[in-house]
Amino acid sequence: MTTKTQNTTTTNDNTQPSSRDDSSTKITVAIGSMNPVKIRSVHQALSEIINNNTPSLSVELEIQGFNTPSGVSDQPMNDEETKLGAQNRAKAAWDQFKAKTEEGKEPDLAVGLEGGLEEDKDKELICMA
Repeated sequence: MTTKTQNTTTTNDNTQPSSRDDSSTKITVAIGSMNPVKIRSVHQALSEIINNNTPSLSVELEIQGFNTPSGVSDQPMNDEETKLGAQNRAKAAWDQFKAKTEEGKEPDLAVGLEGGLEEDKDKELICMA
């Protein structure tokens, strides 16, 4: 799945959006998931970061999801295993993106998302992602 967005600005009266000029910066992002909710979440988070920190910069996000293994148990049960699963997914997405392109082009960013649980001192489970 590929998702693209182009930052837009609004006119002074905030009623009509207008496109920025054609000199946009393109950022390619490989995500270690095919889940549309995760892909939209990464897209939204990156868009907010870009818009809040560089509002005058025109950026096009090209986001591609990849089916990647986590390399950890189906339900990670601690912080280390959860982080490792996310790192493994990001690395695998990077490698799959690179293998998919003719010239072996690398993405600008790779993202891995992994959910896990950890038991606290009171024996309660804490959910983390």
